[in-house]
Amino acid sequence: MRAASAAGLEEVTKCWNGLAALRAQQLNSGIDISWEAVLVPVLESLLVDADVTRVLDVGCGTGHLADRMSARCGAIVAVDLSGASIELAKRQFGNVANVEFHVMAMDRVRSLGSFTAAYANMSLNDTPTLREDLTAIAATLSRNSVFAFTAPHPCFWPQYWGYADEPWFDYSKEIAISGPFRITNDQQSVLESLHFHRPLSAYFGALRGAGFSLECFLEPEPSAELPSEYRSRWNYPRFIAVGCRRL
Repeated sequence: MRAASAAGLEEVTKCWNGLAALRAQQLNSGIDISWEAVLVPVLESLLVDADVTRVLDVGCGTGHLADRMSARCGAIVAVDLSGASIELAKRQFGNVANVEFHVMAMDRVRSLGSFTAAYANMSLNDTPTLREDLTAIAATLSRNSVFAFTAPHPCFWPQYWGYADEPWFDYSKEIAISGPFRITNDQQSVLESLHFHRPLSAYFGALRGAGFSLECFLEPEPSAELPSEYRSRWNYPRFIAVGCRRL
């Protein structure tokens, strides 16, 4: 991992266009244990009492989560910057009647109408414009709507990926970080990923500034039913999960 020299929307889009096919393969094969057994269940729990009549999926990637959520939502509108990801999403899930996919930046999302809930799975950490994106999400939500998201745990993700002691890393600052995209069961990829480290205060300050009230903060852990080899690598929480409401 290293500090990224360039990290705007163009670079993020290029990165995820390059990763789209790999990501679809990983999710189709079921090898991403964290996605399947940690991230998706905690998001579902945060949305259990939400009005899911019309839901916004922020940073939907290849559409696998939108497909999963479609069984419990009235309608899902899924957006992502990556045209390659959306192309794969439409190819695999385009026949799901209550899901639609759009290539779109968050500053245009209001054109899609209003929503009764929204979620973002491991995508807010990929945007260089967190405050603007949260404000755009809030603007689409009706009063008291639920917004839930997951992200890498900023306190422990740097340790997990081995850059906490790098001279360029400072927990208190926003830093764009580049490196190979790898998951527990796929450590061979050399394709580049790009994400943004932010301290917890940055997330909570941006939520407050966008008009959200915090309801729930979780540090999800793998269940005892998961393989011990996977659980043994969790010396500390890898992710955060946040539930809030639009004021």
